[in-house]
Amino acid sequence: MPADRIPPELHGRTVHLHGTDTDDAEWLLRFGPEGVTVEAGHAKGDVAVRGTAQELLLTMWRRRPLAALEVFGDVTVAQRLVDAARI
Repeated sequence: MPADRIPPELHGRTVHLHGTDTDDAEWLLRFGPEGVTVEAGHAKGDVAVRGTAQELLLTMWRRRPLAALEVFGDVTVAQRLVDAARI
C-alpha cells in the first residue's frame, strides 16, 4: 500500500494476519507515514485477523465482510485496513 493511501489513523498501528489453513501464513503489518512494512511470522498486533488464506484475500477484495473472519482486538483498525486496501 503506497504511503499516501495509508489513513493517518493507521499510523503507528499493527495488524496480525493469520491464515489458518497453512503453517506459514502469518504476517505482521506495521503502518506509518512512510508506508507499510510486512514481517512474516507470528507477532502480537493491535488487532489479529484470522481465517483461511482464501477468506483473508476475499475480505481484502471486499467480496466478504470483515465479520466473516475471526477478529481479536481493535476491530476499527482492521476495518480501516479493509477500507483503505486496493487489491
